[in-house]
Amino acid sequence: GAGRVSPKDKKMADMLISRLGLDRSAFYDTLRRARFDTSGLTAPDLLRRDFKTGTAGSLSWGIASVPLSVSDWIRRNPDLCRAVERQAAAADLDILMTMHAYTDQAFRRELGIFCPDPDIHDRISRFLTARSLGLAPLPDGDHLPPSQGRLSFHSQANATMSRKKLIPILELFSHAPELT
Repeated sequence: GAGRVSPKDKKMADMLISRLGLDRSAFYDTLRRARFDTSGLTAPDLLRRDFKTGTAGSLSWGIASVPLSVSDWIRRNPDLCRAVERQAAAADLDILMTMHAYTDQAFRRELGIFCPDPDIHDRISRFLTARSLGLAPLPDGDHLPPSQGRLSFHSQANATMSRKKLIPILELFSHAPELT
């Protein structure tokens, strides 16, 4: 799917299907389910699993795609705050975001924002809230104060705003008047 299948992938799949006498459709359904199964992954695993980094002026950012709701992620990972802090420190990030995409009767998105510097957190939060993401605070993270910095979670009404669309908005952040 999505143009990511190499000729070698196709050759290996065809060989497995043929040798093991598998149903092609069932084989691909099993692979698809396994690709999205995060049940055995820890918070650090999920933060590294699908992670992109970049810069906005002098600020470095990272965005992790997490295929779980914020509430499910917190429930599964009681040490979530520490994992977020460690990932931001390990990648030397000023801003670490988690973009949550999941289906719960309907497709939904949520956004987590962590910054070691509370001032940067508040500025990026205000900046993003003023954009077309449709952000509203989620109470889920209120009981997870980081040992340093600030962490917040938001519902995202604009479910079409993917990481790919968020990155150019982050790049505008360095030019925002509230940063000068």
